[in-house]
Amino acid sequence: MNDAELAHLARLARLHLEDDERETVRADLERVLDYLGDLASIDVDGLEPMLRPVHVEDGTRLDEVHLGLDPETGRNLAQEREDAFIKVPRTAGDDG
Repeated sequence: MNDAELAHLARLARLHLEDDERETVRADLERVLDYLGDLASIDVDGLEPMLRPVHVEDGTRLDEVHLGLDPETGRNLAQEREDAFIKVPRTAGDDG
């Protein structure tokens, strides 16, 4: 990678490279590009594309109705009640 290519990539990435950083970045980029070249040379003919590195079962489930907590039991579990309602601290709005 020459100086012009490195300067172009740095400009695209909006990086300001000091002189002492240029050689380190150049070496890192060359290692990455060499690795990508190694990957490109691997024969993958006949292999099925993989979306994930591990098999994942379908995460959906049937939509089934389940009985929940009856309202009176829910109100009895609350720390504070007011009439037929559960009283909770204010979580949004003004600080008042």
